[in-house]
Amino acid sequence: MGNAVKIVALIVAVLAIAGGARATPDGTLLWQKSRAGMTAEQVRATYPAAEAKADDNRYGANYAVCSLGIPREIVMDRRASVDFCFSKRGLDFVRVRIGDDNRVSPDRSFAVAMKGGLVAKYGQPSDCTEDRPNGIEKLECTWVKPGLKVRLVYYKGSTGSDVHVFYDALTTSNGL
Repeated sequence: MGNAVKIVALIVAVLAIAGGARATPDGTLLWQKSRAGMTAEQVRATYPAAEAKADDNRYGANYAVCSLGIPREIVMDRRASVDFCFSKRGLDFVRVRIGDDNRVSPDRSFAVAMKGGLVAKYGQPSDCTEDRPNGIEKLECTWVKPGLKVRLVYYKGSTGSDVHVFYDALTTSNGL
């Protein structure tokens, strides 16, 4: 019996070392090839166009700071910007913003097409609302999966329109 306990303890120790101390499933796919827990160096190696950026705001469930970004990316044939946000655990949050080119603002049909792509990937959203408060057209949908929360936000007001997709790594302490 003593040897069995030692073997179990050894297996647990090896798994703890291999898995690290992260509460989120390390490697949860966020956006494209970006995975939860990646270091800034790993993100730069995966996305050579990523540049350092100054952003003191905090995002997502783990209050991540966006320190890398791709200023010019193409998403569904539209110009977009992508921000990679890190907490002490590594990559925790990715923000994709379509509509930073004032010449081609996304319209509602684009947002609905984007929603269709997300439904094809993640299934039906756990929450989805469409409304027009104070003259602002809005579509907001959320998908919650193990280790991941995806949020699509479209709004159109008097100054233009934007589509944002947020990929947020979830942990046992912030949602799953």
